[in-house]
Amino acid sequence: MVHPYFAGKEPVGNEPVPVPDWGERFWKLVCPSSTAGLDDPYLNPAFDPDLARLGCSKVLVMLAEKDFLRERGKHYFDLLKGSEWKGEVEMVETEGEQHVFHLWNAGCENAAVLINKICSFINN
Repeated sequence: MVHPYFAGKEPVGNEPVPVPDWGERFWKLVCPSSTAGLDDPYLNPAFDPDLARLGCSKVLVMLAEKDFLRERGKHYFDLLKGSEWKGEVEMVETEGEQHVFHLWNAGCENAAVLINKICSFINN
């Protein structure tokens, strides 16, 4: 998961309090049938009753230090690690970078490191 997009009604880690209003409006646009809002299990894995039944044996969570969604990605890592899921979860954070920096500056050294880490994870 590269810079995953998760949210929730209650802040986690060092997220701003309260959660910005645009998050709720954006989720209604993405999933208008959701009745749980920001705590929909599709958006907030803390509310996913099947988290421990994840259908893979390993997960890589890639974070960027300056990503506004960093805290949610770290929260997902912590949830997965603390769940009854039997797989391996690894978290890698790129210092000094923003959300999806590798798409905006694909030629930078940090983007190459990120891509190499993903390839290594897939091949091992």
